[in-house]
Amino acid sequence: MLIETCKDEKGRFTLGRIKILPVVVNLAKFLMSEKLSTHYPLYLSLKLIRNLCAGEILNQDLFIEVDGVDVVARAIDSVKGKKNYGLEVARTGLELLGNFCRAGEEHKNAVWSRLFPGAFKNLVKIGDRDVVNVLCMVVYACCDGSYDIMGQLRGVHGVQFVAELVGTSMRSPGKFEDWLLELVDLICVKGSYFVPLYKELRMQYDVSVDCAINSFKKLEKGDIKQVHVFLLILVSQRLSKKDYVRNNVSKEFALSILGLFKKAGSDFFSKAKSGLVAINPLDVRLRCNYDSEVKLLRQSIDILWELCLYDIKVICSPGTSSSTAEGSVFELLLSSGLVDHLLDFLDQLGPPAAIKKFSAYAQLDVCPYVGFDNKIVVFIGKCMEGRKHVQDEVRRKGAILLLLQQCDEDNLALRMVGLQTVAHLLDGNRENQEALAELRRRREYVPKLAGPGMGVKIDRETLRATFTVRP
Repeated sequence: MLIETCKDEKGRFTLGRIKILPVVVNLAKFLMSEKLSTHYPLYLSLKLIRNLCAGEILNQDLFIEVDGVDVVARAIDSVKGKKNYGLEVARTGLELLGNFCRAGEEHKNAVWSRLFPGAFKNLVKIGDRDVVNVLCMVVYACCDGSYDIMGQLRGVHGVQFVAELVGTSMRSPGKFEDWLLELVDLICVKGSYFVPLYKELRMQYDVSVDCAINSFKKLEKGDIKQVHVFLLILVSQRLSKKDYVRNNVSKEFALSILGLFKKAGSDFFSKAKSGLVAINPLDVRLRCNYDSEVKLLRQSIDILWELCLYDIKVICSPGTSSSTAEGSVFELLLSSGLVDHLLDFLDQLGPPAAIKKFSAYAQLDVCPYVGFDNKIVVFIGKCMEGRKHVQDEVRRKGAILLLLQQCDEDNLALRMVGLQTVAHLLDGNRENQEALAELRRRREYVPKLAGPGMGVKIDRETLRATFTVRP
């Protein structure tokens, strides 16, 4: 009855005025001292306290006075297994603390100082998806707006804890809720924790690749594993959510993702040249390592695309000396070599099949995944759109022919994105248009840019180049 009464604001306030919360907290203490066959009475007591503290400052302040955080922490710790309402006690206790710590800085600090790091780590070890979901909510509520707690989270114990949280979320069956995405967004996307967390995940969850070492001497123990891919999937899901407010990201995060993209691509093509991509499908550990590396490449370019697609600003990480904006993330990535990496990987893929017979290009005959070449071509076009300095950079690198070759007439999907990218390459740029004419004079093989169907139209007076579709 009391649990139902305090489900609404009026009921919580009425029970708060008669100070029933200290009575229920004492009941919880008593239940912990008794060796009962079930945790059900304790679960109901915590459920009542949770409802009492839901947005009612009178009860939240009373909870501090009676040292309720310590009582709840001991109640959760007293549950040694999942049976007999053990999980319900853990989940309800965490929900209670999540409601409580939203009341203010004092409430956050009370929860954090009592449960971090030991109690939080013990909760992760339960390995239950629902417990982890609620734990993420509590940690997020504590960290949001608190530079001091965020600073502790970046310490050794903090990074270890978050790594265990991510790893357990990956392994636990069931669906993770948005709180994990919110936490990753706060500490990685908008914070400066991505690299420390990535390194800690490597230390905790890196599976042995001794078999790979024995089979192929050039593979190293630092190769990518599934948990790193899972972290990037979390980031990608957060950035692509429809309700996500894409206002800013930290400089450290953006540059870290660019570095991962470069490393994953370089490793893949290096192994392709060495003949290590054609691996034995029966070698499970080696196959897992290879698949993870390709997934890392895919996730990193998808994240970079999301960052560049919207007008996202780069800010200093929370807790640093300055919070002033430093410009768009797109410009930051461009100035950090994004186009160089894209052109390099496109070059290593080799020309499309229809152009092979016209070129002595030594190619790899391998692509990380279906659509990788299309994604690279579209991304390069996005980089050049309305940016003459990027158009000029492509020309100076001698990459005009490489982009023209993507307009392969035997591959309609690639031809479409290739023509759109060439339109961005030539648009308003006299030097690039003259370079195209020079390639034709030298009788280099250049796919047709005009004619029936898709093409590129150039206005000789305005120098505008546009992608067209003709019947």
